[in-house]
This record gives sequence, structure tokens and C-alpha cells, in this order.
Amino acid sequence: MNKVTVNKAIFSGMALLGATLPLTAHASPTLPLDTHCTGTSVRVQIEGFKDRTGNVRVQAYGSNPDDFLASGKKVVRVEGKTPSSGPVRVCVPLPAPGNYALVVLHDRDMNGKLSVSKDGFGFSRNPKLGLGKPDYDEVRITVGRGVSDIAVVLNYRRGLFAVGPLDKD
Repeated sequence: MNKVTVNKAIFSGMALLGATLPLTAHASPTLPLDTHCTGTSVRVQIEGFKDRTGNVRVQAYGSNPDDFLASGKKVVRVEGKTPSSGPVRVCVPLPAPGNYALVVLHDRDMNGKLSVSKDGFGFSRNPKLGLGKPDYDEVRITVGRGVSDIAVVLNYRRGLFAVGPLDKD
């Protein structure tokens, strides 16, 4: 079974990840930029990129709110190089229908962790972000059989204590 190393990440001073975990049969270490998802999956359209550098990572957490952003508790992770142009759609295969929370990271410096001053991030249902992580109920989506479509808008640091989407001209 393939293994992927998940580096420790920081989100507003809180540790998000850290472990070497085996990939499930439903996970892929490459970014499937494909609108042709199959099975139980979520097609995530990622919007609001600051630039097209680095990597993109999408992680899904299951139905237990205590597992949301906890080390070693993700259900699946999909990642790969940020496309240089065009829409960014990522197919996230899931093990079964149910409730999930998705987290997207635009790892601009490709160091495998969130650098709050450089990288972008977002969550399913696009909650308004404060200084801490959003509640599970704010980001939870229900996925049925087949393909579910969602859009996630990236947030970047805006000033000393704020994060949010980039301003559009």
C-alpha cells in the first residue's frame, strides 16, 4: 500500500496534521484535475487563487466532529501541482455516502504545510473565518451516491489578524 507523509501544519496557531498514514483505496497522491468523477465523490471547484504557483491539497474529514482537523483523522487526501491556467477542479473520491468536511490548501511555497503568511486555504461551504478554525457544522456537507459538486473560495492573510478571500478588481 502506498504511503504519503503528512507534515505538521499551522492554522492560526493550531496544529492541524502530522503523521505518516497509508492511503486508502479511495485516495490518490496526485491531483486528478478531472471533471469526470465517478462513484461516491465530490468534485471541488477551487476559486480565488492568488497565483498559480505551488501545490493544491484537498483533505476530507468524516462525520465525527472531533476528528475535524485532528492529526491522523482525515479520510482522504488528494494533492498535486497547481495548474498554470484554467479552472481548477479536483475530484475527491470518498469511501461511502455520508457527512464530510473538506479543507483546501494552496501550498504556494510547496513545503507541505500551511504557512499562514503565504498560503491560501478554504473549507467546504465557505464559512466566514475568524482567528480560529471554523466549527465542523459550518463546513459539513452531506454527500450521497454519485458525484456532488461544491465550490471552495481560497482565503489568504489580509493584514495582521484577518484572513479572507482576495479582493476582486
